[in-house]
Amino acid sequence: MRLPVSLVTAPFRRPRGVHTPAPRRPNARSRARFAVALAPPAFALVVWAVLAALGPTDPAGVDEEYAARLRVARTARAEHPDRPLGLVLGTSRTTLGFQPELLTDPDGPYWVNAGRSAAGPVLNRVMMHRFVRDGVRPAVVVLEVMPVFFAVECREFLLSQLAPRDLWVARRYAERPFEYDSFLLRARFPYPIRLGEGVISVPRPENYLPRGGFPDLKAAVAPAERAARVESNRALFWPALRDMAVQPVADRAFRDTVREAVDCGARVILLRAPESRAFRDWYDPAALARFDDYLAGLARDLDTPVIDARLWLDEADFSDAHHALMPGAEKFTFRLAHEVRRLLEPR
Repeated sequence: MRLPVSLVTAPFRRPRGVHTPAPRRPNARSRARFAVALAPPAFALVVWAVLAALGPTDPAGVDEEYAARLRVARTARAEHPDRPLGLVLGTSRTTLGFQPELLTDPDGPYWVNAGRSAAGPVLNRVMMHRFVRDGVRPAVVVLEVMPVFFAVECREFLLSQLAPRDLWVARRYAERPFEYDSFLLRARFPYPIRLGEGVISVPRPENYLPRGGFPDLKAAVAPAERAARVESNRALFWPALRDMAVQPVADRAFRDTVREAVDCGARVILLRAPESRAFRDWYDPAALARFDDYLAGLARDLDTPVIDARLWLDEADFSDAHHALMPGAEKFTFRLAHEVRRLLEPR
């Protein structure tokens, strides 16, 4: 039996006398919201295109020191495939204080020093991501915790180290939207590092030792020179050590660093690097107690042990208030390797 055409088409016909309004077009407010939502990714793409046109975008092509660290890590992996790779990330304290070339024990991790002067949580976050992205898979990561950089990271130094390719990671830790993008659109500048009483340049990458150790550490300094350097350190760090409120950006960056290292198969160990008595006296006791509580909670949350090396060295082992001379570096290097091996032993 055939159904009448009117019955089949009735549901699709408009009743007589009923007006169907025309489809609404987006109003100005909707278009404005769409434009605002589209602006950030569009700006990011424009920045990327401009930076790519101006030069290399990869960190190894922009940051010579990272390129040297990457070569060291890859060489270590290629020459010692039977040894777990150990990577030390941190500030100038570990850059100068950890000398993996001294370690000749054939067992345990094969250590590489990947420290960077003035590296706080955000720069270490960028460094960890670079290594992972470039195929470096450490078995152990020692990550230094310097309290003052959780409150005030050395932003000028951080910005000077960024490569365009780092923006995909670094943007989420900027204090202002597209802060890092706008900086990279301006001219880059040299990065002198303040160590002691004067300003010295980071050694040329080719001058680093084969496993990333710092070259030409002094065995001693004259008392007057050391006193001047300590005073310079005090002027530089004392104001920030009065109230070390952990910044949310620093906390987030540090946690993300640990998570990425763990995700790539690494065991992460946190490190409090050696400090002289003078440096320890500059902390406000209440502020330091708050930071110690924060770090204890962070270690619990991330299931990471903490090595506290603050009291490992004598006053004569420092060139200033917190950078090791060669005798201090020897003590620190051997003890750190021993403590890490102890933590890695199966229980």
